[in-house]
Amino acid sequence: MKEDVKPLIEDAYAKVEITNEEAGLVVLNSGDESLLNQEFIFSDELMVGRSPQSDIIINDNFVSHNHARIYMLNNQYVLEDLGSANGTYLNDVRLDGNTYLQTGDIITIGTVTFEFTR
Repeated sequence: MKEDVKPLIEDAYAKVEITNEEAGLVVLNSGDESLLNQEFIFSDELMVGRSPQSDIIINDNFVSHNHARIYMLNNQYVLEDLGSANGTYLNDVRLDGNTYLQTGDIITIGTVTFEFTR
């Protein structure tokens, strides 16, 4: 799974072409400066959490070990909170279960804010 995620750290302002089979998460704000302005491109599934096995590792006490995942279902991407204590927020609303994502959606996990692109 980690091989599927491609962080871009050389030039935070470079635009990357995303194919129809891919999506991206752009870090807009972060308490962890190492994540700021990064873009993560993925295709099938992406795990977010404090776990070293996560595709995006967030070192934040407000983030669960396995916090959230994004996966493909019916050619659309779904955001799912994995039972985290502090929740996953989609467009400033706490997510209950899972929901389909649209380009431009804002996802907040702990102190990190992402924009979903496709």
